[in-house]
Amino acid sequence: MLVFWAVTPLQSAIFGTQFVSVAQQVLISDIAQLGTLAQQSDALDELILHTAYGITWLKQPFPAFTTATHALIPFQLQEAETTVLPGETWTSSATALSTELKCWPATVTPTAITDTFDFDNGQGCKATLEPSTHGRFGNETGEIHTVLYIGYHEDAQLDWFLENPNCSRQALHQFLAIWMAPSTKEMTALFCEPSYWKQSVTVTISADDRRPIENSLVPLGQPETLSQSDFNSTAFEYLIGTGVSPKLMRREYPADRRIEQYPTLSDLSLAYPITNMVGFAVGDMNYSISDLGDATALQTVFSSAHKKLFSASIPSLLVSANPSSPARPGTVRYTLYGVVVNRPIAMTVEILLLVIALLVAAILHLCQRTRSLLTSDPGRKGATLAVLGDSDGLLRDFAPRDRLNDEILRKSVQGNRYKLVKTATIHGERLHIEYLHSPGSSNTPEPERDTVSGRPVQPAALNHLSGFTFVITLLAGMIVVLYLKRQEEALNGSFIPRIMIIAGYVN
Repeated sequence: MLVFWAVTPLQSAIFGTQFVSVAQQVLISDIAQLGTLAQQSDALDELILHTAYGITWLKQPFPAFTTATHALIPFQLQEAETTVLPGETWTSSATALSTELKCWPATVTPTAITDTFDFDNGQGCKATLEPSTHGRFGNETGEIHTVLYIGYHEDAQLDWFLENPNCSRQALHQFLAIWMAPSTKEMTALFCEPSYWKQSVTVTISADDRRPIENSLVPLGQPETLSQSDFNSTAFEYLIGTGVSPKLMRREYPADRRIEQYPTLSDLSLAYPITNMVGFAVGDMNYSISDLGDATALQTVFSSAHKKLFSASIPSLLVSANPSSPARPGTVRYTLYGVVVNRPIAMTVEILLLVIALLVAAILHLCQRTRSLLTSDPGRKGATLAVLGDSDGLLRDFAPRDRLNDEILRKSVQGNRYKLVKTATIHGERLHIEYLHSPGSSNTPEPERDTVSGRPVQPAALNHLSGFTFVITLLAGMIVVLYLKRQEEALNGSFIPRIMIIAGYVN
């Protein structure tokens, strides 16, 4: 009962699945670096804008080693494995590139020409511009708002730019952000200038898609200026301001197609035409168009767009790193899943096995001490029938009663005495049952005790070898379970994936 009703049900609950987090120290090195300024100028094409469009409007992920605010110089394990383990991440120091905007209010002065204004940055740059005030078709209903990003560089397809005799090259890296409600002539205008930085950070990336884990970037030092000799900021700002590559050259068809974002923006009631950066700024903002009348909101959406375009452009500007670049320490973490021992249930089973072993040993000892009069195994039907077949007196006594029901048969034999007798014959010893007397036969002598002798015969399942084998098996099982648990605790769980868990890992 203990084996089948206690141990057996608990066996399936001893083992359960559990994960183990494994960390290893490795060597990591950069696999890319920023190309030369000429190489960057060639690589800055419309494909970068296509990538940013997918991120903004199609909710596509950022490229590998980039986030919405930073781009990382890619790195790789020096001894990279072909198989990526479940949940594998790489943690290492890296170089992070980023951009920031500094904005200030523009001085706006209406001119003698209707709907035309002078915009002065207060640093020797003034531009006279006429912001758009009507929708694309001119017959739109409802409130129309003007949102513009006006860069410095002139382009034949642009209606607005800052480059003019009244705006020197000192404003080369500045742009003008405008929000206006044409119906009320209310306007917010900001001059902004981006800065570019590099910084040493610690970051954790996913080994599967090489994307940084959210909130894992931790600065290791102060940011340093990313100089114009390292990053071609002029070509980058020309691309995002005009929407076309700064260098005319033969490219593949997708890399030479200007993005038209107005069909996507048509539901926002924006004045037409719009400039390239407007779609990237308002595509995933947390404001309404009317909220952009606040200078902080206007700066925030264009700052977010600048960061996004910067992160999207960096992968295109990278070239292979110098093979002699030094390696640095890093950490690889991954998860293994396997079968573990449930200690409370295992202990319960161990105690039950010990109790069973003690009970079996007690039964074995009792069987050895108990006197037996059997000459053969009574558990076999053949042996029982042989005894009955040799018992003529018993058969004669029961022959007249073969048609009685149970109750009448019980009454008819109540008080009868029978004796199991061993008799020596020419064929060997045999057992048979003799009829002694009935209740009415008082003169029949009482049978003498201990008249049957012989060597006891015990069931095969209770002989010495069977008992010792059963006890030793139970004790061996307890020892194995205790050993596995001790190894698991000594190795802090790493013994599980090596010995006990299912080979390999669960993907």
